[in-house]
Amino acid sequence: MHTFHFEGLHNYPSKCEVQVVPGDPLTIVVTQPNDNMGTSVTNAWPFLADQIEEHFKPQGNVRWIEHYPERGEYRIFPETWEEVHLVKIGGRYEMANDRHPWSPLTEGELAELQSQLG
Repeated sequence: MHTFHFEGLHNYPSKCEVQVVPGDPLTIVVTQPNDNMGTSVTNAWPFLADQIEEHFKPQGNVRWIEHYPERGEYRIFPETWEEVHLVKIGGRYEMANDRHPWSPLTEGELAELQSQLG
């Protein structure tokens, strides 16, 4: 896992954790750390994808996964894993407008991804 610092909304310093999982498509898991005081990963799409791509230089198709660990006082917010649906237009990412931008991973998809993450 790699701590990735990015410019959030209004250029506010922000950070996330990034894991790159090889395959076709390449999967990039972006985790919201509990100590991020900047822009959340949810509010940073699609410009966060542009910044991650500029840094990591992935080749080919990319599947974007947003991960939030269990959080909140007494851990009242459960862990979530969702695919973020982005499209590349003119060399920049945009949210897909042909469906909801986020979809939860199925149990099977999550089990497969977690086995790849180790």
